[in-house]
Amino acid sequence: MIPGILLLAPLAAAQMTDPSPTGVKRLHDDFVETIEEAPRTGILERLARTQPVSPADVDALYDLFMRFPDPRARSAAISSLQLLNPSSPYLEPLFERYLDQPEPESKLFAIKGVLRLRDEHAYPVIRALAEKKFAQKDAAEVVMQGERNGWWVQYEALAALAQWRPEQALPLLVKKSAEAPAVARLIGTFLWAQGLPQISKWAASPAPEDRERAQQALEAPAPTSALRQTRSAMLAAMRDSNAPQELRHQFAVKVGLSSTPSEIDDLLAEHAALKDDKSKLFFATALFATRDKKIVPILEDYAKSSQDANVRLGALIQLKDMLAPKDFRQVTDWVEKNDPDEVNRSAAADGGAKLGRP
Repeated sequence: MIPGILLLAPLAAAQMTDPSPTGVKRLHDDFVETIEEAPRTGILERLARTQPVSPADVDALYDLFMRFPDPRARSAAISSLQLLNPSSPYLEPLFERYLDQPEPESKLFAIKGVLRLRDEHAYPVIRALAEKKFAQKDAAEVVMQGERNGWWVQYEALAALAQWRPEQALPLLVKKSAEAPAVARLIGTFLWAQGLPQISKWAASPAPEDRERAQQALEAPAPTSALRQTRSAMLAAMRDSNAPQELRHQFAVKVGLSSTPSEIDDLLAEHAALKDDKSKLFFATALFATRDKKIVPILEDYAKSSQDANVRLGALIQLKDMLAPKDFRQVTDWVEKNDPDEVNRSAAADGGAKLGRP
């Protein structure tokens, strides 16, 4: 299987180009000629940071991607490809040729290049791939490897449209998410602000398939800029006792992630003033998501006094990354002695060693 996440999220190292004069073609040749694992790993790491500048470089990346199904090699090739200068129209015929090949892997590679260059000649082909009917609801349900890779080709074509022409893509993504709920994740990732009304509608629907689409979209990593744009609407839903519980929870997480220091102070004040336990918990969730030091007293309070054992444990788990070892040990000692839940007491044993604290 070719995991879509691999293609949507290239290696983080690709964010900075390698200043080394060694080019993509040379690194490709070194990788092919080397059999030892350690040197190969180093070559791939350098390749992921190296910008392709010529047709020979792009062909080398394509060859690497097609010949070596190792996820590391493919991820490095895609990461390098993301460094292409978008103003390179002389490379467009290469990706158009790859797009015409029958192998799904070739199309996957081509889609990334076409998107990077915004090759208008290839747009109708990408659109046609995206409009095909999904063979199965989920890639995991596709038995044959080639057909499974074909499922990912369609998914990546939809991802490309979402980034290329968002307003035109949204109706198609909504339609296709009925065939494959994971497509809604693309709405949550690339079209959060535009798609928020639809996501909220799905979350309130009595149909399980709609709620599944909502869940996919809500759990997607929307960019902070989009979260900022919709923060007021999410806050309003958090305060609405009639809104779906899962929607309020997921909005709370995103509100917390996108809050400024002054907004965190506002959340703290509203949390303190609330009387309704459910609403108070949603605001606590938002505060926990900020990971700001100002929330440590609230975390400690929830770790010791929440009526929900899972909430107490969750607060304890977060505290392990926010407190100094000595201070954290004081909390775990209290939990080990006083928490009514056996699982929580066990987790707090030995200073929270079972929570991952050394």
